[in-house]
Amino acid sequence: ECTGECCKRLAIDIDEPENEDDLEDLKWYLYHKNVSVYIDEDGDWCVQFETKCKHLERNLCKIYEKRPPVCRKYSSEKCEVNNEDECQEYFGDIKDVDKYIEKLKKERKLVDGKIKK
Repeated sequence: ECTGECCKRLAIDIDEPENEDDLEDLKWYLYHKNVSVYIDEDGDWCVQFETKCKHLERNLCKIYEKRPPVCRKYSSEKCEVNNEDECQEYFGDIKDVDKYIEKLKKERKLVDGKIKK
């Protein structure tokens, strides 16, 4: 059953960090309330805003028949409630970014400030 989860948050693709400065810049997103960053199951980097659509009422779309194409393309199979795919990395606060930087350094994937692919 649909609980309107896709209408309670908004995720936008962002550029993949190429260096330590780019990773540090991720903290700017996380300084804002209800914002997180994650790497999805395909390796794409996204910033997510926890913000409910103004047309969602009791988990139902008030403009369902007139909803925009982006909503029409979204299927229940993609919904996180029905989808078992998980993100590769999740950054909910500044400490998560710091841990990720240390992990990359430990794995020798962050050398001289640059991320090795």
